[in-house]
Amino acid sequence: MTAALPRALVWDDEPATSRAIAAILRRSGFEVIATVVSPADALLTAELSALDVVVVDLALTGDLGLGMIGALRAAQPRCAIVVLSPFEALRPAAMAAGAYDVVADAGEDLRALEQCLLRVAADWVDGGPPAAEGSQETLVADTPPVVATAAGKRRTKAPSS
Repeated sequence: MTAALPRALVWDDEPATSRAIAAILRRSGFEVIATVVSPADALLTAELSALDVVVVDLALTGDLGLGMIGALRAAQPRCAIVVLSPFEALRPAAMAAGAYDVVADAGEDLRALEQCLLRVAADWVDGGPPAAEGSQETLVADTPPVVATAAGKRRTKAPSS
């Protein structure tokens, strides 16, 4: 029996870039379960599938892209969301929204993305899907679940019915 590979989703509006990202993911040890072109498809896939990493190409500087990071994080709390963007100024807001990392989009040179995905794969092997690097939020296995926030405060989540 073979070990399960970490599962990945690619969200990019350019088919050629999606194929290149999917190839990098496979070389890095991921199973690519889908490539999507729209925010709605990305969110639907995240809501219906178990994912370990989502690669998001955000050429958007507005709230739509950042809002999608939050929506993906809500749908997949333990998933590494890797943002590919040509806008370095997007980094702080993307990290605050829950991105694992923001990688500079250098056109067809995706080596930085590959290095990031190798880190995600190593983190996954070392202990399961990673939490966002920019977040210090960790889930403590108590009943009810207790969440330690980045500010050091603890809050209790209500059990779901």
